[in-house]
Amino acid sequence: MSQQTEEAYFEIKEAVNNVIKLTDVPDGGATVHVFADGLENPVGVPFYIQVLLDDVPGPRFSASTPVTLPFEVTVSRRELLDLVGKQVDIKCRINFGGNPSELGPDSYRIVHN
Repeated sequence: MSQQTEEAYFEIKEAVNNVIKLTDVPDGGATVHVFADGLENPVGVPFYIQVLLDDVPGPRFSASTPVTLPFEVTVSRRELLDLVGKQVDIKCRINFGGNPSELGPDSYRIVHN
């Protein structure tokens, strides 16, 4: 789980003790749960969330508030497979109504099994 503040953090559903085993990742990819207070805003604010793997931009998901928390972002097995055997810093970049911020980084080890 990323460093938690009262306002925002993320966690990777399939990670155990900051290790992501590809054998535990479904075909659809690893699920990143993002918890951020502003995402429940009822006003209809546009936002996007992008996952960064060792500062390399990964998947980006756009939506508008309100959304149900946790907001789920998926990182494909292909992206994780390229990182097997490495310790990877993972961050989530949130652009909420034009105001960018980042959650993390949090370090994860990517392994086959």
